[in-house]
Amino acid sequence: MPGAVIAVVGIGGWYPRGIARMIQKFQENSPGYDILSWINTLPPGAPANVAEDGRDYTGYCAKPFALKAAMDSGADVGILMDAAFYPIRPIHPLVDHISRYGYYFCRNGFQVGAWCSDRALLRMGLTREEAFEIEEISSYCVGLDFHRPQCRELLKQWCDMAADRLTFPGPHTNIGRADQNPGFPQRNPGNASSDPRVNGHRHDQTALSVIAHRLGMKKLIDRPKFTTYLGQETEATVLVNKGGL
Repeated sequence: MPGAVIAVVGIGGWYPRGIARMIQKFQENSPGYDILSWINTLPPGAPANVAEDGRDYTGYCAKPFALKAAMDSGADVGILMDAAFYPIRPIHPLVDHISRYGYYFCRNGFQVGAWCSDRALLRMGLTREEAFEIEEISSYCVGLDFHRPQCRELLKQWCDMAADRLTFPGPHTNIGRADQNPGFPQRNPGNASSDPRVNGHRHDQTALSVIAHRLGMKKLIDRPKFTTYLGQETEATVLVNKGGL
């Protein structure tokens, strides 16, 4: 098994407790993996104080830099996880998948066009219709084989977009969409786009999906294989996600 390193960032709220649970569950269910964690601090190179309209996007911008830190540590494979994750059994099937195919991306079930602000489209050089042709990757768990040039290029571009302080920030919930759909989630509402098809903006996830598509990294895995949310797991699941501790 190649040397795999887990990377995780937890800033404020319940996230530090999530990381503590993750570390404990790795010791119990999947020992032998190094875990690089940043609790209320930032990985090297990550931009600080990324805020817009009174909302903080620093945590989103830190994620690719956490994965870069895993690469810089000499890891063969890096697995970036949200703090809500923990293993329910040994994760070597996931590591083996990353080593075989070069990466692990989970299909999120949407198209990027529905989750990208107008500003991010402009900065990434996309039209809305082009964005609707790109599948969205869930950035809640991302695995890369650092020996692959394609993966190193993806990570470089992802960090560059995080550092520009413009591609990642943006309202999670588009006001126009919320107005048309009573009960639509009101998390971080704002004006992402006047296009009523746009649900909002997904920050690191939006950028990752576009970069991966452009690099031809289009092998996406459906939940619950390898990862899923607690309560949806099967025998093929090694990591579950349960936040809000």
